Amino acid sequence: MKTELLELLELPRKLVHGELDVENCPHNGFFDLRDHTCVDCPQGPECYWLCRNDEFASLDKHQTDDLVKALDFAHTYIHAAIIRWDHKIDHCSCSVCQWYRRARSTLEKHSPQPR
Repeated sequence: MKTELLELLELPRKLVHGELDVENCPHNGFFDLRDHTCVDCPQGPECYWLCRNDEFASLDKHQTDDLVKALDFAHTYIHAAIIRWDHKIDHCSCSVCQWYRRARSTLEKHSPQPR
């Protein structure tokens, strides 16, 4: 189970990283909770998520519940991107829509509320 969650976090990490404007970031994309610049930044939630869930965050040591929460954030983020791109989630064969359907199924197994 944990392996599946770790695998599912790979694609959103790439997408979030590609969307962040690290060139204009005083911390080069490394979120700092103590800095109001990060806290007030419009990219703050994505940057914070990426810093907590990047490939250097020892994710294999995270609790399963924390990984599910990280996947839930990624699922919401990817859903917004798919809507912007005007893809038809349940019919599109692109890798992002396929990821979304797999993540949705995984989250349904771990969430008490329906998606």
